[in-house]
Order: sequence, then structure tokens, then C-alpha cells
Amino acid sequence: MFKNFGTFGSGFIIGLGAGFVLREVMPHFKDAAKPIAKGVTKAGMELYDGAMESYEGIREGIEDLIAESRFEIKTRKMQRAQHKAPAKKKTRAKPAAKARVKKKVGGEHVIIH
Repeated sequence: MFKNFGTFGSGFIIGLGAGFVLREVMPHFKDAAKPIAKGVTKAGMELYDGAMESYEGIREGIEDLIAESRFEIKTRKMQRAQHKAPAKKKTRAKPAAKARVKKKVGGEHVIIH
């Protein structure tokens, strides 16, 4: 049952000792590590802010390109539509239909074409 107790026991005792040592050392390490951690955090935040500013600038540039492209596409479509629109044919006035004339012939009204 306790064949490997020597290995387990020595590991347990080493871990227990390390815990006591760290408990005594940590307050001193904590005081030294706090400014370092704060500096790393500030540097990370500044890097993030710079990246966001760059992203916003790139995004605005892309939005401008898209807007200009859409405008050019619409302009080109309108120009094509104007060129493809059939020209209005010049039509001559149609000759007036022959007027029907009513004449009185021998007492009756007759329509002449």
C-alpha cells in the first residue's frame, strides 16, 4: 500500500516547505513586482490604444474608398443608360384622314370620302 511512500512523502515535504518559504518571501516579492506589473499593464494599454487609432484610420480610409467606388459605378451606369437610350425618332405629321363630307345630293345626305 505504501510502496512509493518515500517518493510521495519527500515530494509532500518539499512542497510544504516551499509553501512556507513562499509565504515569507512573497510580501517582499510583491512589493518589487507591483511596479513591474503596473508598467507592463500600462504599456499594454498604450499599445491597445495605438492599435485602435490605427484601426480607426484604416477603417475610415476603406469606407472612403467604398463610397468613391459606389459613386463611380452609379455615374458609369447613368452614362451607359444615356448612351443606350434610343433616340427619339423625328416623326412627320400623319396626313389627316380624309374628311367625310356630307353633301346633299338629290334631297338625300350622302357621305363622300
